Amino acid sequence: MKKLLLLLGIILILGLLQVTVLNYFRIFLVKPDLLLISLVIISLYLGSLWQVLVFGVIIGMLKDVLSLNISSLNIILFPLWGLAIVKLSKKIVIDTDIIRGLLILIIVILNGVIVRLMYLPAGIVISSGIFFKILVLESLYTALVAPLLFKLIHPLILK
Repeated sequence: MKKLLLLLGIILILGLLQVTVLNYFRIFLVKPDLLLISLVIISLYLGSLWQVLVFGVIIGMLKDVLSLNISSLNIILFPLWGLAIVKLSKKIVIDTDIIRGLLILIIVILNGVIVRLMYLPAGIVISSGIFFKILVLESLYTALVAPLLFKLIHPLILK
């Protein structure tokens, strides 16, 4: 129980950092997705499907609320990403920074594509050039920041 409360605290801190401090570290108006990184960390370390589902909903809800996302897609997508990560981690070993970075890179790309495609019926259209620039930059930036967060959070989880 103590570990779960610690994870909730970490998620809240990362969410607040996402919408405040990271605004000063944007590259071409793009910043890393700390909440998605926290989902990957939780999915890899907890491994329990129901805990990952609950944390996926919490993280997705927090991302939707903090980003003022009108679609609430993250509350649906994040638990699904968490389940996919748990299933994948049972098939392959995800224990190095490179593999975790590639996993995060792929998830950020897929998440971005799905979210943008879901905006099309609402009439929200982003030019393809801008969309791909943002998608590539966000994915790379998030994947490069991920090893740092893993190194910071890993000792806290293992206590």
